[in-house]
Amino acid sequence: MTTTSTLVRARFVAGVVSLLLLVGVQMFGAAPKAMAALPVSISGTIFDSVSAQPLAGVTISDTGGSATATSANDGTYTLQVDPGTHVLKALLGGYVPTSSAVLPNLVQGASITGINVTLQKYASASGMVLGSVTKTGVSGVAVRLYDAPSQRTRRTSRPTPHSRTSG
Repeated sequence: MTTTSTLVRARFVAGVVSLLLLVGVQMFGAAPKAMAALPVSISGTIFDSVSAQPLAGVTISDTGGSATATSANDGTYTLQVDPGTHVLKALLGGYVPTSSAVLPNLVQGASITGINVTLQKYASASGMVLGSVTKTGVSGVAVRLYDAPSQRTRRTSRPTPHSRTSG
């Protein structure tokens, strides 16, 4: 081979290598990215505290991150989070927001199951207890409300020393 053909061949190879590098940078970025950590999968079921029935449409979120999920019709959810320590929060309109226990040191690729959450409905009551004969307000009355299938609503009346009850 002559020196000229060797020089032409070297320039051709250098041009092809440069072209391949340029195409590779355009396709794959300037430098290979570090492999992302495998997420941790957390799953469980959301229940109503009174009926023990599963709740659909509950938003489950990671309090320290941006991961969220919504429970399915059967109350189940699966949430993908980064490795580390997490606390989950469950939210549904008409229910008291509830947080899970701390889930410490979750390692990449782990699958954590059975992280179940029970939500309680908000409750409120207002009104006045009236005497059965006088139909006037009775002071010093304590009223207890129960919202469980095994207990009935009970009303307890305890007059204070300064109140008088009639009828």
